[in-house]
Amino acid sequence: MDDTEILKKIHKNCTEAAEAASLLISRTREENLARFLSGICRRYSELGHEAFMRLDTMRSLPEDGVFSRLGTWTVVTMSTVNGKSPTRIAATLSKAAEEGILEITHALNSSACSPYTQELARRLISLEDETLYSLRGWL
Repeated sequence: MDDTEILKKIHKNCTEAAEAASLLISRTREENLARFLSGICRRYSELGHEAFMRLDTMRSLPEDGVFSRLGTWTVVTMSTVNGKSPTRIAATLSKAAEEGILEITHALNSSACSPYTQELARRLISLEDETLYSLRGWL
C-alpha cells in the first residue's frame, strides 16, 4: 500500500466519521452529547481536508464517496431506529471508531509510507482513540 492509498483511507474514514457525527447531532436531545458530536465533526473534517489537500498535490483525488455517504446514513439510521438514547449513539460511534483504528493501523503496518502520511494516520488514530475515551461517559 502506498501513500496515495493510505491517504484515501484516511480521507474516507474522516469523511464518514464527520458525516456520522453530523447525522447523530440531529438525533440527540442531550446537549453535552450534541456539543461533543459537533466538536468531533469539526476535527474529523479538518483532518480529512488535510488528507484531501495532500492527495490534490499528488494529483490523486479520492472518489466521490456517494456510496460511502449512503452507507454511513444507513448505519446511523439503522442504529438509531429503535432508540436515540445517548447510550445507543455512543455505542454506534464507538464501534465506528474501533473499526477506524483497526483499518488505519493495519494500513500503516503493511506499508512503507512517507513521514507526512504516517503522521496524519497517527493523528487519525489518536482522534479515534480520544473519541472512544470521551464516549465512555455515555455508554
